[in-house]
Amino acid sequence: MPDGIAVGELGGRPVAAVSRFIGPFQLWDLASDVLIDTPVTDAIEVGERVQGFVQVGAKPVLLTCRGHEVRVRDLESGEASLLDPDDLELVSALAVREGRIPLVAVAREDARVRVFDLRTGTAVDEQTLPYAATALAWAPSGDLIVGYRRTLLRCEIANRS
Repeated sequence: MPDGIAVGELGGRPVAAVSRFIGPFQLWDLASDVLIDTPVTDAIEVGERVQGFVQVGAKPVLLTCRGHEVRVRDLESGEASLLDPDDLELVSALAVREGRIPLVAVAREDARVRVFDLRTGTAVDEQTLPYAATALAWAPSGDLIVGYRRTLLRCEIANRS
C-alpha cells in the first residue's frame, strides 16, 4: 500500500515517486507508464514516506519523512541530507514549493511550522500555531495555507520569492 506520492518532472517528463511503508520505492514515468530505476530505490528505508518532489538548481530531489526526520534525497545519487537535524519533534505535515527559491514548510507536533530555503537548508520563517498543523499547501500567491482542527489559515511567508 502506498503511503507517500509526489509528482514532478525529470528530464522534462512527468514522473510520480511512490513510497510504501514496507516495500520498494518506485519512480514512474507517467507519460510512458514505465518504472524508472534510481539509486533511491535501494537507499530509501522502511517507514520513509515520500512527501515532495522538486528541482533544486538542476538537481531533482525528493523530500521524505520518517518520524522526526525530514530528508532531502538526491534522486540521482540516492544520498540524503537531513533538514533541521536537531529538531526531535515528529513531523505532522509537509509541503514543497518550486520556484526561483524552492521552499519546504515543515509542521511539527509541537504546533510549530518552519519554512526552509532548500538551496541552503536554512530556516527563513517560523510560525507557532495553537495546535499542530495536519495539512499544508502553497497558494499560487506564495502564501502558505495551514490546516489544523477545523481551521484554515493563510500565512504570509517572509521569503517567498
